[in-house]
This record gives sequence, structure tokens and C-alpha cells, in this order.
Amino acid sequence: MTDKNRERLEALKDLRRRFSDIDFWAFQGIIETLADYDKLDDPALIQLLHEENERARQAGVALQEALAEMVAQIRVSEMHLRIQVVVPAGVDREHVQAILAYGIALPGSKGAFAGSRRLTIASIHRNVEHKLCERFAEDKFVKAWAFLFGNGVVVERNHSFSFDSALSRRGLTPAGRDIVDEMNRFLHEKK
Repeated sequence: MTDKNRERLEALKDLRRRFSDIDFWAFQGIIETLADYDKLDDPALIQLLHEENERARQAGVALQEALAEMVAQIRVSEMHLRIQVVVPAGVDREHVQAILAYGIALPGSKGAFAGSRRLTIASIHRNVEHKLCERFAEDKFVKAWAFLFGNGVVVERNHSFSFDSALSRRGLTPAGRDIVDEMNRFLHEKK
């Protein structure tokens, strides 16, 4: 390689480092189309590279912002997965988590449906079905509901249901106590 070619190569590398936000192939196209390899410091070339670099940088920032928003939406839409519960074979864990999160904990803007605040089974069903979308299955919902109800986690009063956060309540099984502990942690954490 001649000294002149080595100088050109170093000048190209320097330009690439200075304008690194431009896609490689776009950068290469600008150089091949507009540059005289003996005048890589031409002000018009530098201005064009600067403008393209700024456009690419702004596009990158916009993409990062959009991705961050999508990740935040996914985190919120999958909030139920933060509830750690152990379920027996045959009971779908995600449906249990969704019932606890979207059927009991989050539907009200004023707090969880606990104690005197109650929801009908139809409202709980609708909330869970809406959040799980295509992952929702009626038979899994029924089994998950039976598991929670059978362990004393949800209680019925006048055909409506609520979460009972009292660990000392009679009718709460050991599995139910674990779920109530986890729900109390989840409700405290989400604030």
C-alpha cells in the first residue's frame, strides 16, 4: 500500500469515526458518490455527512424511545407474572396470577377488591379474559378460580367476591396463606 493510499484510508477511518451514527452502507454511498478521495476534507462533504449523521442520530434516539415505551407497556401488561404462586398440577399458574392481579388487585382505581370492596365473577372473568387475550382459556380460568376459592383466598358475599388479606382468617389453607402473603407483598409493591 502506498503512502498516499494509507493517508486516504486513515482519512476515511477518521470520517467514519466522526460520523458513526450513519449506517455503514449509507456512509459508503455518500463517499463513493460525492467524494474526491484526495479531498476528503471538502466542507460540502463534511456538511452533508454532518447532516446525515444528525438525522441518523435522531432516528436512533426515536427508536430507543419507542422501544423503551414498548418495554414499559409489556411490563405493565405482564404485571401478573410478578405474583409468585405455587399451584398444583392441572391448575394453570398464569390464570391464577391473572385472577389475582387483574380480577382482584388492579381493577379498581382506589385499591384492591378486598374486604367490603367486591366484584362479581363476571367482572373478574371479563378483566382476566381481556388481559390474557388469546392465552385465556375458559377451562383454565375455572380451575384457577376453584383453586383460589377452595384455598380461602377469595371469599363470597352476596354473589360477589373479594380478596381476604387476613392471614388469621379461618378457612385459609396453608397454600392460601402463602398466596395471601404474596398478594400482600404484591399490593404493597405496586404502589
